Amino acid sequence: MQTNYHTHTDRCMHATGREENYIQNAIKQGYDIIGFSDHGPWPYQNGYASSIRMPIDQQSEYEASIRMLAERYKDDIKVYLGYEFEYFPEFLPYLKETKERVDYLILGNHFACSEQSLYFGSARKPSEIQYYADVAIEGMNSGLFTYLAHPDLFLYSYPRWDADAIATSKRICKAAKELDFPLEYNLCGIQKLAYGAPGLGYPYRNFWEIACAEGCDVIIGCDAHQSQALDRSFYQSAEKALQSMGAKLIYELQLK
Repeated sequence: MQTNYHTHTDRCMHATGREENYIQNAIKQGYDIIGFSDHGPWPYQNGYASSIRMPIDQQSEYEASIRMLAERYKDDIKVYLGYEFEYFPEFLPYLKETKERVDYLILGNHFACSEQSLYFGSARKPSEIQYYADVAIEGMNSGLFTYLAHPDLFLYSYPRWDADAIATSKRICKAAKELDFPLEYNLCGIQKLAYGAPGLGYPYRNFWEIACAEGCDVIIGCDAHQSQALDRSFYQSAEKALQSMGAKLIYELQLK
């Protein structure tokens, strides 16, 4: 089985292509399921406009389009509707309301409390990666999300695999195991590594060896920002790497 629940569209302003492009290529590449989880908009009240997520006035059109295409392609592939969100407690009612309308939410722990705060992919201090784990675990415990995207994002700029990196990795993986909360092996991170990372990068094998040792559920996510990212060879290479570590791979999520 070949599935991907982590797909973006050009509405987030840093991806290319509309959802039908992704669906058509997913069918061509042999996927059984494609889920859309574009970066969800926040109802900011202070006039802030994000440059890395869809504007809130595109939300209804996005949801209607995915639902329409799911029906159009139902004989070829399963299509699900979701979002990728951080866990910002100040927007908890909004997150709950959004979850009721869609099939699932992915926890993408990019920022500490808003887009104007620490980006965890830039973390270089032990205190910053420890904070990443705090926020990620709080989000996992919220009951709002289906899995944790790129759980090792905190290693992207972190300079060394030291005691703090190990302890942070173990905290995240132990929490995920206790909660039966899947962790995503992120293929977009692999593509970033081809251009070099400012730190250890992700996915980082040592992190995933800990996840496998803890017995965490692992799902492969393309984190597709262009339809070409759904190439089956990327997926199959990741599958082999995880199998070599004894990963407990899952393919289909239990959605509401």
